[in-house]
Order: sequence, then structure tokens, then C-alpha cells
Amino acid sequence: MDIKTEIINDVPILKVVGRVVSSNSLEFIKQLKALAEHEAPKVVLDLQETSFLDSASVGIICATHMDRYKNGKNLEIMIDSSKNSFIPSLFETTGLNNVLNITRIS
Repeated sequence: MDIKTEIINDVPILKVVGRVVSSNSLEFIKQLKALAEHEAPKVVLDLQETSFLDSASVGIICATHMDRYKNGKNLEIMIDSSKNSFIPSLFETTGLNNVLNITRIS
């Protein structure tokens, strides 16, 4: 897994590349929590090049969404089904696509 943080047009973006599994999920959780604490009204979790999320990671994404939502802020999740079908299928199968703010790039 590779994680990169950048700010584009005052929007913090956390880009995750590769597989998020138990051996590296603590780093993902740490980085996502830091993103969530940002004061910007909108932050982006870019999962376009993420090939797998373990259950702990999905849980922290949901918790981050709820925390930001309660504070009137937004967590946008970007996915690209043309690069990988697992992540879109994960959100659809669990029904999280109806709860989370997900933007499909393709």
C-alpha cells in the first residue's frame, strides 16, 4: 500500500494505492483520521487505485463519514470501476453506496 496526501484547490486528498490489509491498515487508519480532522468543509478519500480494503478499513471509513457528517462536513470517496471492480462491488454489496458520499470516476 502506498498513501499520498495532497491539497488541490483547498481540498485535502488522501490517495491510497494498492491493498489495505491487516499488516498495513493501522497506517491507513492513522492517515484517514488525520484527514478527517482537517478543518476543510470537504475532504477526499481517493480509492481509484485501491485494489482491496479489509473490514477494519471499511469500518473506519464509515466512522469517519459519520464524524464529519455530524460536524456539517463532507467526506467524498472517489472510486473508478474501470480500474478495479472490487471496491465498487464492496460498497454496493454492503449497501454503503447508499450511505457514503461516493463519486464514480468511470
